[in-house]
Amino acid sequence: MSEIARIIGGDQEAKLRRFVQFVGLPEDAVCFMRSENWNRVLTSINSRDRRPLVIECGSGMDCPPLQAWLDIPSCDGGDRDIFFFGPGFTDSYQNPELDSLPETPRADRVKIPAPCEIRFSDDPLWGPLQGLRANWPLSHESLPPTSLELSGTCEPLITIKDQPWFLLSKNDQPTVFVWAAADLPGILEPLKSDDEEQGEPLLRLLPLLVFLRHAFGKQTWQVPAYVGNFIIDDPPVRARYGFFEPARYLASLRDIAHATTVAFIPWYWNRSAAAAAELFRDHSSQLSLCVHGCDHTGGEFASLDRVTLTGKCRLALQRSQLLRERTGLSCQPVMVFPQGRFSRAAVAALHETNFLGAVNSTLFPVDAQVGDVRLADLMEPAYTSIEDFPIFLRRYPRDPVLCAVDLFLGRTLLVVEHQEYFRHGYGDCRRFFEAINNLKCTLSWLPLDQIVRRACLQREIEPGRFEVRFYSNNFVLENPSDKRLSYRLVRRCNRPTLIRSVVVDGSPISHAFGDGEVTFDLEMPSKTSASIQLVETDAGANVVFKGSLAYRVRVLVRRRICELRDNHLWIWLCARWVKRALRRGNNSA
Repeated sequence: MSEIARIIGGDQEAKLRRFVQFVGLPEDAVCFMRSENWNRVLTSINSRDRRPLVIECGSGMDCPPLQAWLDIPSCDGGDRDIFFFGPGFTDSYQNPELDSLPETPRADRVKIPAPCEIRFSDDPLWGPLQGLRANWPLSHESLPPTSLELSGTCEPLITIKDQPWFLLSKNDQPTVFVWAAADLPGILEPLKSDDEEQGEPLLRLLPLLVFLRHAFGKQTWQVPAYVGNFIIDDPPVRARYGFFEPARYLASLRDIAHATTVAFIPWYWNRSAAAAAELFRDHSSQLSLCVHGCDHTGGEFASLDRVTLTGKCRLALQRSQLLRERTGLSCQPVMVFPQGRFSRAAVAALHETNFLGAVNSTLFPVDAQVGDVRLADLMEPAYTSIEDFPIFLRRYPRDPVLCAVDLFLGRTLLVVEHQEYFRHGYGDCRRFFEAINNLKCTLSWLPLDQIVRRACLQREIEPGRFEVRFYSNNFVLENPSDKRLSYRLVRRCNRPTLIRSVVVDGSPISHAFGDGEVTFDLEMPSKTSASIQLVETDAGANVVFKGSLAYRVRVLVRRRICELRDNHLWIWLCARWVKRALRRGNNSA
């Protein structure tokens, strides 16, 4: 074993190995070393081991020789990719703004995030992030050191507050990346619920991911296509609900690529207007329906009662079928949780009743425990740690750059709003679609159920053969290339006894279980697709929730009050004022 391949790095090396494996590579695909001696680094770079190399520069590393070497290479690095990081770049950081606050202990001050401008370069490496800029709150630990001033052959890939934070060497050989951070991201670190809406945790994933994708290309997990959908919660199928009018909405976006799914409350199944239903049918590729709870009561799917929730899921599906028979509209079995709250029991109920997936504004169930959601879960299209069932994360359309980060990481672009978003018309919505459509990537807007059915990551195992990781039990695999391709398909499956068969285009095929996964192989001609279904064993009696008379009356009253609130501006304004007053009272208590 060469000097460079020896384990020297401890915790940072462990983080690297986990990250490398997570993106689909063998853990030894990348070499790692830690050193405070520049001559030793040069010796290692000159070794015959040509694997990509990650070097942790210790606090004693002399950075000026690194800068000189990047400008005029003094070694035979070859065509390997090299990634520098470590405290050697960050120890000298000084922040005058923090030092100007003597009355506050420094240990407390550095933890306060401050808004910082982040810029992504125009390098094609960034894909949908190419050329973008954002203003995100960042903690002290994420800020670049003022001493990192590389010039000549280097260009910044990311700058923060006009300081280079992640850089790329312009030399042909070797290709060198420099990241001004002391630590690699720990993808198994538990997340807090507010991390899902922040840019900082995601920002720290990008440098190492760019390095590995540059070094290994299609061998790493990547999405075969970028897809997106805009979700509007609550409206029934009517000409107007609150500030949302489907006809005006479509007219305002007639020259813009888009697809919108209305999260439809099944309780409204027999309250649809014929003209509105016709509009939905005529524009089904741009305006579709999915399931939004059942009765949409408070905390409806935050209940811990699995039996009741299973009955409500069946009732929601039954009402969806009645809607189809009455109007010809298909309400797809994708669940959007009411109020964004759900429990593990709710996920089990969705799984049992064969929903395709769920969409929510958080991955944290109400009964979550520390460690249930990790940083790695933000790097996949769907979260499947509960019941192997896919939950897709969505966000509000406030920051197109965060949406671009989602796409870059391999997630689907799902955004959500409610009818009050259109209070001042459809200009904000139009500007959001324009911003997303102007990203430097090819984005397809699809109905929500099609996104769930196509959600996957793929990597090239060898020329002409791909491994595909998919997330829903109903999956559509597409071969858009001009060649016949071979596929190895993988789906998370921790309870193999539930899987009765795997069916491809109506015909069962052989499959295998191992390491918590179900796997099978397919050969596909060019320009074809295949419909794949994992058929599970029957869960038992199909008991549909009915509820007591008192319960049904409460639901009726709640829905009528919600309609009054949403359809009358003065009531809506009063309700919003009361809600804010109550929130302020709770915060001051």
